[in-house]
Amino acid sequence: MTPFEVLKAGLRLLNPRERAYLGVVVVIQIFIGLIDLVALAFVAALGSLGATYVSGFALPESIRRVIENLGLGDLPTQQLLVVIAMATGFLFVFRSAATLILTRRIALFLANRQTRISVELAKKISTTSYAWLKRRDLNEVIYATTDGVLSLMLGVIGNFMNVLGEAFFLILILIGLIIVDPGTALVTLIFFSLLGVGSYRLVRSYATRLGHESAKFSIHGRNQISSMLLAYKEIYAFQRQQKFLDDFVSTRQVATQAQGKATWLQQVPKASAEVGLVIGGAGLIGLQAWQSDAATGLSTLLVFLAAASRLTPSLLRIQTSFLSYRNSSGGAEITLRTMAALEKADTEPVEIAEGASRSEYNSLEVEVSNLSFKYPDGNDEVLSSITLNIDPGSFVALAGSSGSGKTTLADILIGIYAGSTGSVRFNGTPNREWVKANPGGIGYVPQSPYILGGDFITNIALGIPEEEVDLKRIDEVIAKAQLTDLVRSMPDGLHTDLSNFGSRLSGGEKQRLALARALYTSPSLLIIDEGTSALDGRTEFEVTRAILGLRNTLTIIVIAHRLASIKEADKIFFLDKGRLIASGDFKTLRENSKEFQEQVSYMNLD
Repeated sequence: MTPFEVLKAGLRLLNPRERAYLGVVVVIQIFIGLIDLVALAFVAALGSLGATYVSGFALPESIRRVIENLGLGDLPTQQLLVVIAMATGFLFVFRSAATLILTRRIALFLANRQTRISVELAKKISTTSYAWLKRRDLNEVIYATTDGVLSLMLGVIGNFMNVLGEAFFLILILIGLIIVDPGTALVTLIFFSLLGVGSYRLVRSYATRLGHESAKFSIHGRNQISSMLLAYKEIYAFQRQQKFLDDFVSTRQVATQAQGKATWLQQVPKASAEVGLVIGGAGLIGLQAWQSDAATGLSTLLVFLAAASRLTPSLLRIQTSFLSYRNSSGGAEITLRTMAALEKADTEPVEIAEGASRSEYNSLEVEVSNLSFKYPDGNDEVLSSITLNIDPGSFVALAGSSGSGKTTLADILIGIYAGSTGSVRFNGTPNREWVKANPGGIGYVPQSPYILGGDFITNIALGIPEEEVDLKRIDEVIAKAQLTDLVRSMPDGLHTDLSNFGSRLSGGEKQRLALARALYTSPSLLIIDEGTSALDGRTEFEVTRAILGLRNTLTIIVIAHRLASIKEADKIFFLDKGRLIASGDFKTLRENSKEFQEQVSYMNLD
């Protein structure tokens, strides 16, 4: 996308009322420019009056008419100087103050819109299909939702508003110069046009390229540092730290050099303007000294210098804003690309339900009828014609080799995915409708739980406001998950910040914390993705006993990666390559299923 296309796309994200607000801002900017124009006319009058007062030369006709139109023609020259000087100072100060206030209003307006767009984008991301999320670069999504929106609102639209306001101001100043002194106006127009256009064309494409490089390599660097931290143990074992560090150094060098060059580019217009102003002023002094009388020459020179004092900063702001606008378009494009991908997502979105802190449900009957599933971007079915029934309050297991479809089936039960064909019902209700109507009705224990920043209470009462947390219930689930000793060993007990200690928790401790989290809402269905795989033998026995003790009060589904944990299951559903090929208790399957018997033999469970 070109920077202009990015701008148009960003403006389309604003509603009509917000775009109208920006239009009003432009009108106010024009009004402020008119004030500056009047102030410049006063400067010209001051110059002529000063020359008249000192030398006795007659006032230029244009200045005399302005003074008479203001009703000041009868005042002595000395009094006129004082009055016009005070009026000029007031107008310049008023213009600067009004500009500062307006700029602040624009910045806050765009900052608020940035927040709204970030929240809307985050909501879309959080409610879209899990299949869509799995196909995305996580760090790019994070960048699109945060820094990319900042680039779009403040970097692109904000800088464009600055350019628009300053452009109107420049036009008004030039109109005023034409009225006061057409010759000076023509010289000033040609001079500043060449100066501005020349320096801008010199750096514009470079600024755009630097913006794309900065955004691209910032995301790439985040991916590299994430990989280095998440795979820390493996990297250390292989002693490959240097390779990862070298790659990260290369990436950061490109990103930071692009950012540094972009900052340096903003100084180019300033330097060219300073040099040009000196040359232009010197040239005009020489021209006026050669061609004009003292009063006219001084008046013209003062008009030029006054105009230059306003034109030069304005021109610099235009160039700097244009460069920042083009530089920001690279990051903004990532946000727009992510939003477009969300709009085109061909998967069913997930709705957000009004949550409840605790559920009080009976155990569930789970019915799966002729269920098939394939990923939106895949050709092969991951699950094919699955039909099964799980009685309320029973303890069942999904077993099979890696890639057999166990976790995918569990994801469909939770409602993360919708089946391509067939149906899933909880107590006769479509499972996704049931989940939405009964928040907290499903407890889920992943194989690799994520520990949030915060204390035990925050991690267990996931997403529940602190004032609504049931501390008695917290104590109950901590005991059921065999976490009591761990909590007591922490320096602040339940209030220990796990953002500091989370990395010190063992895999088993994290799994027990996830189990406590899953049990907090007293769910009707508990799905465990081998939630005891990282436990030692004794703790596994205790946790498994606690889970089995929940029989008949809720329905339990365990995804079994090792068969020893499901010997006590009421029923085992054995999957192979996405198909349900056998079901029954452990003994029945071992006797009647060749494939299951092979799994038992591999794990020495005979």
